[in-house]
Amino acid sequence: MTKEIIMSSYMEMFYVDSTQQVRKTGLGVALESDAETKAAFETYRKHQVAWEGATFLLDYRDAEGDLTDTIALDAAGFKAITGEQPKSEEDYRRTDQQFWRNVKESLREERAAAESFSG
Repeated sequence: MTKEIIMSSYMEMFYVDSTQQVRKTGLGVALESDAETKAAFETYRKHQVAWEGATFLLDYRDAEGDLTDTIALDAAGFKAITGEQPKSEEDYRRTDQQFWRNVKESLREERAAAESFSG
């Protein structure tokens, strides 16, 4: 039995920490259509800063999940786009670490289910 996965394009925000590691923020969005999502992404380009000054990255992924564009942002651009104040570096590190713990746990569960199904 296979699951059919229907993808759509989406945007996802990342934080660039003091060691230049890119961290999950937990923020992302897919609008009603791929065209709407891409159009919104393009409107955010006005907040773009030089890569060297970026503390946030806004990624655009197409309907196949491929990364097709990224906008470098500073804290002001982040706030303009999300309507939120940036959190602390430690908050973003925790969010990122929790995401990867969840991924590992999900993979362990899938592996255990596959082994019990085949065994």
